[in-house]
Amino acid sequence: MAKSTYKRCESDRKFTEIIEFLHQQIKPVTANEIAVALEIPSGTVMTKIAWAIDCRWIRQTGDGFEPGPAIAAMHAGYVHGLKSRINGLQSELTTVEV
Repeated sequence: MAKSTYKRCESDRKFTEIIEFLHQQIKPVTANEIAVALEIPSGTVMTKIAWAIDCRWIRQTGDGFEPGPAIAAMHAGYVHGLKSRINGLQSELTTVEV
């Protein structure tokens, strides 16, 4: 494998941590709760949240935040793709078993 010419972006890691944290909660959490839990500055959390709201990855509910519908839609698409591949492979398997 060729040597990589890119660097990982710390900002992206923080965004991923926020999304994962929200998915682990049973109720909406505030930006401050996210910042404290992840030890990320509140300003950074709000910057990431604002973008994620625009993309529907996060939804605001009152002063709290929770996973948004875009994440669920991506998951549903992923599951559908897996099922389609399974069906295709099953069909192919049936054909070769005859």
